[in-house]
Amino acid sequence: MLCPDLIHILERATQYCAHDIHLRYAPGYDRFQVIYRNERKYVFEETLPGHQWVSVIESLKFYARYRSECRDEFQDVDIQLDRYALRIAFTPYPTHYLTIRLHHKNTTIHYAWSPSDLVFFKQWQDSQKILLIAGPMHSGKTTLYYHLLSQEHLHNHSVMSLEDPIEKSNQNFFQMAYKPQYFDRIASALVRFDLDLLGFGEIRREQDWRQLAFAAWSSIRVLTTCHATSSEILKTKIQTSLRQDYKLIDELLFGVAFCTKPGDLPTLIYYENFLR
Repeated sequence: MLCPDLIHILERATQYCAHDIHLRYAPGYDRFQVIYRNERKYVFEETLPGHQWVSVIESLKFYARYRSECRDEFQDVDIQLDRYALRIAFTPYPTHYLTIRLHHKNTTIHYAWSPSDLVFFKQWQDSQKILLIAGPMHSGKTTLYYHLLSQEHLHNHSVMSLEDPIEKSNQNFFQMAYKPQYFDRIASALVRFDLDLLGFGEIRREQDWRQLAFAAWSSIRVLTTCHATSSEILKTKIQTSLRQDYKLIDELLFGVAFCTKPGDLPTLIYYENFLR
């Protein structure tokens, strides 16, 4: 059973549509601070009795399997609690500060695709290329990502999702938490898995683009997400990430699904049109 003090904080976050929660405590004080934020913007804050700090922190450490022997290091953990999926970041001891990224496990969206949208996805399925899901924070990228992976599973396709870290557990396909710097160690093995679709949680670095290219060149379709507040910023990210070699993506990127708000249909753009 969840700690009542932790339930209070999670319910408050839900009430104010706050996806990020910051908890700060100064030893010796009889209160601690809880700040609720959404898309890096302040939403609300409250102070709670100091004795609740212990119950909340110990509860989170228990469910997150916090490693006390590594308390001098940052620890980043994903856990599933009740109807929530939480990503918790603990600061090194003796700093009393942590953050919680909150997702609702029961979030489902039924996309009302138009006939032209369905043609877009069918052409992508036949292309063995990369489909990029882009948009700002909390725009619905991850929801669409999991939705498309689940749809592939329903068609009896072999699907694997590499995530750093895993946002939400999904029983429809295989998920593996991994670190991008170790991709070279598993790249050749991925080819032997005879995958129909490889999901790549989020691209952030130049080497991520090259990893996607490796999979696409190996005739594996790729689905991935990228943070971008506009199409122009996304174009710049693609070009600057690959520097002089960005043209290789011209050959491998099928198109972009640009999300703006959860629940809204994304804008689907063929890559050749996206460049214009």
